Amino acid sequence: MINTRPGFRAAVDFTWTDRCGGHFVTGRQSRPISWKSRDGAQCMWSLKAPKGGSILLNFIKFTVLGNSWSTRSCTVDDALEIYDTARRVLLTRFCRSSPPPKIHISHSDHITIVARALSDTVDMDLLLLHSSTSLKYV
Repeated sequence: MINTRPGFRAAVDFTWTDRCGGHFVTGRQSRPISWKSRDGAQCMWSLKAPKGGSILLNFIKFTVLGNSWSTRSCTVDDALEIYDTARRVLLTRFCRSSPPPKIHISHSDHITIVARALSDTVDMDLLLLHSSTSLKYV
């Protein structure tokens, strides 16, 4: 059991894997993305929902640790970014000083998530669930 938000618990039927990158077709059942940074690492995940749908991201854990200047500001070197894949535009950037909300719904049916922990003294710990939804705005 995991607590996804106050008052709601979900039974999960999958194994958490620490996998850097991948391509996923999202469905109604939530699937995990789990990653712990390793020395100057970058990972990229491509998520695709059914045509016209949206992608719901449920951030279970997002931690950026380190003493460098970049962890106090939101720089591209130590952040998680979400891109609209088709339009090739940055939708949002999350970092230590600007963490993600518990729930994030994309406005696109195809997104790319890029996680970077490129500074020498920075570690990132990421755990999120992704699924498709017909919701466009919340």
